[in-house]
Amino acid sequence: MIVGDSTAFLNPARLKGIHLAMKSGMLAADTIFESLKKGDSTDKSLSEYDRKWRSSYIYNELYSQRNFHYMFENGPLSAPGFVLKHLFTGFTAMPKMHEDHLNMRKLKVHFAGTPPTPDQWRPKPDGKLIFNKLDSVYYSGTNHDEDQPSHLKVSDTNICATICVEEYGNPCR
Repeated sequence: MIVGDSTAFLNPARLKGIHLAMKSGMLAADTIFESLKKGDSTDKSLSEYDRKWRSSYIYNELYSQRNFHYMFENGPLSAPGFVLKHLFTGFTAMPKMHEDHLNMRKLKVHFAGTPPTPDQWRPKPDGKLIFNKLDSVYYSGTNHDEDQPSHLKVSDTNICATICVEEYGNPCR
């Protein structure tokens, strides 16, 4: 069960969220207490929390502000009209979004059944639009010690050499 600030219960228009985090914590505590009293800590019992927060003022407040950041997509000067309309009517045009994950395929599907080499699908760095890994790390402003241990722990490095190459084209390289 994730509650409070961990669930991003923040009203973006007001930059306020402590009251939402506290209320979600109270609803979670009620749900957990009721589950313990019944001796039932299954997903079904604890999913009552979802119903509780959706029927509380948390949901109403967040739902009315759900598209606030979208108004600033084209910069701060494009926002005043949207902000006034949003604050007084609660209405905002929905952003134009699409589900990218529906179009995801393994690389061999795109390359007629034979897994491609990274040279076939990875564009060459030109230093203007596409950069090599070293330049990309430099421009990102990432700071770390050269001898800093990796935060990634690969239990079987053979996976990188076989499955990852064949199915995904080693995106980690």
